[in-house]
Amino acid sequence: MEIGEIGTAQETPLVALHKGAGATMGTWFGCLLPDYWTDPRAEQEFARESVALVDKNYRAYLSFAGPDRVRYLNAILTNNIKDLAPGQGNVSLLLNPQGHILAEIETQALAGRLPRTYRNRSFDTFRA
Repeated sequence: MEIGEIGTAQETPLVALHKGAGATMGTWFGCLLPDYWTDPRAEQEFARESVALVDKNYRAYLSFAGPDRVRYLNAILTNNIKDLAPGQGNVSLLLNPQGHILAEIETQALAGRLPRTYRNRSFDTFRA
C-alpha cells in the first residue's frame, strides 16, 4: 500500500460510483480507491458470504509478442513461463539483479502472446 495525498492520486473510472455509494476513499498504488463504505468487518463478512467486486484499475496491462517472448520472460520472472499452455496462467515476481522484488506479476498465456498484469504501477525501476 502506498499512502499519499488524495489530490495527487489518479482517479479510476469508478471513482464517482464508489463515492456515490458512500465509500471513504484513500490512495492505494497511486490511485484513488475505496478504503471502506461503512464497517470494514461487516463488508468482509458480506463478501465472504456472497460476492464482492474489487476495483483493480490501478493495474497496468502489457502484452509481449515475438519469437523470444517466452525465453525472455522466463529469464526475468521467478515462475515457470515456458510450460504455460494457451489459457493457462500463473503469478510470478519480477526481481532486480540484487534479488529485490519490483512487482508481483500475473501471466496469462494466449496463442502467440503473453499478456502481463503488474500490480504496482510504479515503473520508475522497470521499463518493458
